[in-house]
Order: sequence, then C-alpha cells, then structure tokens
Amino acid sequence: MMVIELEGVEYNLPESWSEINIEKFEKLINHYSILSEYKSQYQYAIELFAIMLGSPIETLSKITKGSFEILTEKVKWSNDPIQPTGVKEFIIDKVEYMAVKNLNSLEMGEVVSLELQIANSSAHELLTNILPILVRKVKVITLPNGDTKKVPEKFDADNYEETKQLFRKHLMVADVNELKDFF
Repeated sequence: MMVIELEGVEYNLPESWSEINIEKFEKLINHYSILSEYKSQYQYAIELFAIMLGSPIETLSKITKGSFEILTEKVKWSNDPIQPTGVKEFIIDKVEYMAVKNLNSLEMGEVVSLELQIANSSAHELLTNILPILVRKVKVITLPNGDTKKVPEKFDADNYEETKQLFRKHLMVADVNELKDFF
C-alpha cells in the first residue's frame, strides 16, 4: 500500500491486485456490474475510489479535479488483468490453509456443494462462495517412509459461513482468483 495525500487527507491506496482482499474485490465487482446505470463517469469513479480507499464517498466528492486525476493515474493498474501470485498456502490467525490441488480428489458431496455455489452465486460473490470449499485447513500426514506431507483437511460444511467471512477479510484476490479458473 502506498500513502497518498489528497487535499490534506492521507489515504492508504492499494498498488496492485495483490493488495485487494476478497471483501473489497467483491465490492469492486459488484460496483462494476452497475456501470451502465451511471450517467456520470465521475460519480462512478468517485464511488469506485471510495471502495478502493475505504473512504466515505462524501469525503472523496470534495477533492479537486486535479487530485482526482492524480488518483486516477495511481490506480491504472486496476485496468490490468489480475496476475496470479502462485501462492497455494495461507496463514490466517496462526492457522495454515491450502488450496485443493486436484478437483478429482474432491468427494462427490463436495462437488455438489461446489456446483450449487457456482449455480447460485452472482458474479461478484462467486469467488467468495467457492473459497471455503477449495481452500482448507492444512493437515500434516506421515507417509509410510516416515516423511511428512501437507494435505488439505476435509471440507467442513458446518463452518462454511465462518470460513467464508474469514477468507473475505484475509485472502488477497491475486492469491486465489485463479481458483475459479478450475471451471
């Protein structure tokens, strides 16, 4: 994150998709989906910047056009495709998680859960809704030769909502966006 000062107010501005968490990404996608409803490009952009900066729309509405142009220049990266980071393991609150590596290893009940989430999710919430099925706590197993190996635990449907909210806050979109490409 970079700190940018506009009209005497400091803002934390993401510098890439790797600094946008799932919750913020969800809001950005939802906002993008209603672009055609806006009669003013500037109003749309101010609301988009408010999401990125976590700032009230009213505050950003008071910046000058010059400051607006500076902000626009600083977020040009958001027009680029999300580049995957290759991260497959995540530590959240001292708990290790990892992505499922092979969809063929999923149990059929998990496949049904995944299929239902895909069918019932709007575009802005799809990634959020499939993450608890595809990213799981790590379990360390001992192989017959004595080596250890990290594997994902079984899907825990009972903690689905809690896990979803945890991931919304702590996972970055560049780390997990490619998981939706499984489909």
